[in-house]
Amino acid sequence: MLLLAEKSAEVVCYLIVRKSSYRSDSEPSPEDKRLKESNPPAKILGDKDRVVEVLGPKIDLVLSKLSSLEAKLEELNVAVKELQSKVTALEIEVVSVKTKQIALDDNFTSIEKNTVFVDKQVQELTTKAYKNSNDVSDIHRKLPNWRPTVDVKI
Repeated sequence: MLLLAEKSAEVVCYLIVRKSSYRSDSEPSPEDKRLKESNPPAKILGDKDRVVEVLGPKIDLVLSKLSSLEAKLEELNVAVKELQSKVTALEIEVVSVKTKQIALDDNFTSIEKNTVFVDKQVQELTTKAYKNSNDVSDIHRKLPNWRPTVDVKI
């Protein structure tokens, strides 16, 4: 941690010197010249203990926040992986349900067709039974002494 802070202090010092001496026309301003002359790079680098002292707690805070963010990111990745597996399981279940629905639709269509066929057959049989019942009643009326032993009703 301290090594990182020292390196960061060197980078900050270098950047301060570098940024203050940078100009678009490559000519340093008079203020930059004065700053450079009054604070040579060796002196600034010599002040790295002071920079580390100032920036150390801030760097520690940044590093702890980064560590916390990294832990939260790991938790998020674990949660996403769990959700992905659950979504995959749900997709498989949806495919299974759709397959079963198609089979049930086919069965229902078949049952509807069979119901229509059975309804026609029942209607035909009912018509024949009614006709047969009428025929039997006519025959009974024609026979003079015959009495039915069982009452037939439809």
